Amino acid sequence: MKVDYRSTSLSHCFASALGGLLLLIYPNLAFSLLEIEVSPSITLFARLTGAFMLGLAAAIYSTKDYSGENVPLPLVIGNGTIDFVLVGICTHATVVGTINSWGYVLAVLFLLNALSWMFILMQFSQNRKIVSNLG
Repeated sequence: MKVDYRSTSLSHCFASALGGLLLLIYPNLAFSLLEIEVSPSITLFARLTGAFMLGLAAAIYSTKDYSGENVPLPLVIGNGTIDFVLVGICTHATVVGTINSWGYVLAVLFLLNALSWMFILMQFSQNRKIVSNLG
């Protein structure tokens, strides 16, 4: 299965930007979907997270034209790690009742994100192996 880094990075960029804007502008919408009680400190933390997500979107977007051996490994590994950790956090929060069953949906979405980054890493490894065999 071949995964194009450009399409993967752009889809992650737009998802991060939309999520970041939602948390910055209207964090209570996300909280109401997950049935989380809202307090001023949680709203502040959500807005800080939204700002981080917008910065992450910009970082991912800046690498959209990379491919092959030029894939930005720290960004790919970091995003994949974050997504795998978030799968566990969302699943755990849903199981213990901190958030409602939408947590499972979030866990699946983060798992799909993590898998797409994993495919990018596997292709990078294959490209590197092919280049080293040629040289």
